Amino acid sequence: MLTVRQKTIQGFIVRFQRVNGFAPTIQEIMVDSGLASLSSVVYQLDQLQEKGYITRAAASARSIRVLLTVNGKGVHHGNS
Repeated sequence: MLTVRQKTIQGFIVRFQRVNGFAPTIQEIMVDSGLASLSSVVYQLDQLQEKGYITRAAASARSIRVLLTVNGKGVHHGNS
């Protein structure tokens, strides 16, 4: 189960990717979510990843990939 903040962040990531064709940066997530620090965003992303909603490459910017939407539906990624 996601917290309200996690749902907000995950929703922002989905919308951002739809509009831009790539994932938001941690900084962009921080600004949208109103969190005060990058480490707070990283913590929330870690939680989303542990719960199976996203995946990301640790050493790559804009590497967030949505696996599940907030309503629990899978996301189709074309070649995956």
